[in-house]
Amino acid sequence: MGAALSNEGNLAWHLGDRAGARGLYARALDIWRELKDEQAAARVLNNIGMVACEQQDWPACQTAFQESIDLRRRLGDTRGVAAVELNWAAQELRRGNGVEARTLLDRCTPVFEACRDSDRLAACWSNLANAAFLSGDATESLRYARLALSSRVARGDLPGASMALLRAAFAAHALRDLAAAAHALAMAALIRVQTGSCLDEADRAQESSVLKDLRASLGDEAVSQIWGDAGQTQHGAAILEAAGSALDRAFGGRGA
Repeated sequence: MGAALSNEGNLAWHLGDRAGARGLYARALDIWRELKDEQAAARVLNNIGMVACEQQDWPACQTAFQESIDLRRRLGDTRGVAAVELNWAAQELRRGNGVEARTLLDRCTPVFEACRDSDRLAACWSNLANAAFLSGDATESLRYARLALSSRVARGDLPGASMALLRAAFAAHALRDLAAAAHALAMAALIRVQTGSCLDEADRAQESSVLKDLRASLGDEAVSQIWGDAGQTQHGAAILEAAGSALDRAFGGRGA
């Protein structure tokens, strides 16, 4: 019964019914607690935390994540603890809370390094790039963005590469390396078009601000030329290769 309710919650969440999903997860949690299945309870609590964050119910989000972490620690599930911390960090970044996110990321990143979980490690690096940018350290942000990009390119992960390029573009713009920022921003936008992915509200606003400044600083013609050059790359593998090469050429040794 608990598994069925959890699956129904997953479906409701996927369909955008957050309130319905949260209610189903709460019912599943009651059952898992009654059965004393702490592993299943920890999974559901993580989902409750994610949904609560999407509802901007931050106290419920933090409580659910912390309870999930506490259960996983009691079970000795170090990797599971790190996975929840990574999810929690991402939500803190959505709130613009780079300090709390950095604390969580500093705890979970070494775990993923030790177990060679390349997908989650790349997510850590991308989030660390965002956290560093929010704290005003554009150089560190660029370093983490390049780590994330290298990993995403190696794995053929187009959406992940797009986010890493976006983080690199924001950092480069802050460092006033405007040509590099324009190239990275153009590649990130191209990949989003190719994959049908989109940005959240905060990233969309930041991208618009950066692009406006790039057009004012470099000129509309120069920016349009960069966008046009990026648009000539049509296929996934070629896009990833071009993204990595363009970033290396643009930034040289900076952030390496």
